[in-house]
Amino acid sequence: MQVRNDYDVDYDFSKLKNYAWQALEIKNPLMHNALVEERVHEAVDYELMQKEFKETDLEKVDFFVAYHYLARDLTDAEKKQINSAFAPGNPTGYDNVFENVGFGIPVAIRADQQIETLAIDIIDANSKKLIWRGYGNQKLLDSGPKKTMANFAKAARAILKNFPPSGGK
Repeated sequence: MQVRNDYDVDYDFSKLKNYAWQALEIKNPLMHNALVEERVHEAVDYELMQKEFKETDLEKVDFFVAYHYLARDLTDAEKKQINSAFAPGNPTGYDNVFENVGFGIPVAIRADQQIETLAIDIIDANSKKLIWRGYGNQKLLDSGPKKTMANFAKAARAILKNFPPSGGK
């Protein structure tokens, strides 16, 4: 899973201790259903607990956690890239009997597959400003609930690996 994050470099992350979940404002029933929400909350709560953050009531909260989940179809360009093969030329520059031989590298991604993105936001409770965002692309919804839960747990672990940023808590 390739993960990216961004954050406010001037924010003092060491003061963060307690959090609460921010309610989703826009709910797409295809993406944000009770099962997805439960799996994201469970996975993120576990990772934050490992970092000694505590979920608490609104009076004691230092930061809010929010998530965004999106699944989209691959674009035609992405499908073309997946289905392309690698075929090098003659590296020596000399003609020989193998000059017309090429080879392909099979790719284990189906062209009809969707790209699923999970983003996790950390929002300052006082200013309501976004202070950290991490996101990654990975297959999350799988053939059964156990695999799906494991995928969300793996994604949350990878995304939150660098939270708080170094120099923070």
